[in-house]
Amino acid sequence: MRNTLFCRLLSQTISRSFHSITEHVDGGDLQGSNWRGKERDPVCIYRVPMDIRGVEPRAYSPRIISIGPYHHGEEERLQKMKKLKKQSFHRLFQSTQPNGVKLDTVKNAMEELEQEARSCYEDETKISREDFVEMMLVDGCFVIELLRELKQHNFRYAPSIQRWMLPTLRRHMIMLENQLPFCVLQKLFDLTSCSAESNTSLRSNSKLHQ
Repeated sequence: MRNTLFCRLLSQTISRSFHSITEHVDGGDLQGSNWRGKERDPVCIYRVPMDIRGVEPRAYSPRIISIGPYHHGEEERLQKMKKLKKQSFHRLFQSTQPNGVKLDTVKNAMEELEQEARSCYEDETKISREDFVEMMLVDGCFVIELLRELKQHNFRYAPSIQRWMLPTLRRHMIMLENQLPFCVLQKLFDLTSCSAESNTSLRSNSKLHQ
């Protein structure tokens, strides 16, 4: 009997709530953002909160490689990997590449994505347009080419990276502040793909996110 009474009260509550909602709809109160909810926040790459960072600062700051704008320009301790990133970039766009990738085409695509990419970061990135586009190109091409190398060798090693470095590099590349928007990586992957990759996506090519 108690269950029956509970069900009856629940039914009445739901009925009153539904009636209240329909009155607001009829009155036009649930139009626009109040009904559909706020527009999706584009921010997806955040800063580590200071109270968390304070516990173990080294756990949240890259010491081998910087990806994205948050640690861009910290040259002294990241100089070695900057050279490696540049080498990867030049290999991809060298004239002997069979896929015939044109740097101008890819650079133009990054320029078109600049504002969208900037909006993905929680903190305003105070990097000039030119430097931001170059950062997307160099960092993004490094990530894409590393994933391609790893896939070719069953994700066991990459010829361009010393084996001892891979585990540490992987940890750094999944750090919260060490990221590029996925739209940037996907665009670079699409524009630099050879015919054998034309039916695959970046996500299916990667094990870094697993």
